[in-house]
Amino acid sequence: HLITVFALDLLHNRMKKTKLDNTDIELLGMLDPFVKLLTGCLSSKYEDIVSSALKCFISLIRFPLPSLMREADEVKTALLTIAQTAVNSSSPLVQSCLKL
Repeated sequence: HLITVFALDLLHNRMKKTKLDNTDIELLGMLDPFVKLLTGCLSSKYEDIVSSALKCFISLIRFPLPSLMREADEVKTALLTIAQTAVNSSSPLVQSCLKL
């Protein structure tokens, strides 16, 4: 799971440092497949994978990606499950859910 966390953090840092443009069709096409992968990461048993996936989703949510619409119900269900199973409402994981 450490490799997954590393890859997600690498993706997040790259998206944060790069000026992403909503009108760049090629870029949006490259980002679109990550939505399905990130959705799968939200159901991981490892909290650090879920947290890193949420950080990536926060960066991706502002783009008009077709996969976001297709995966919206799964993401919504995963976010509600994370929020409901959290012991402490001020945990970083719950705060990331609320940001999204």
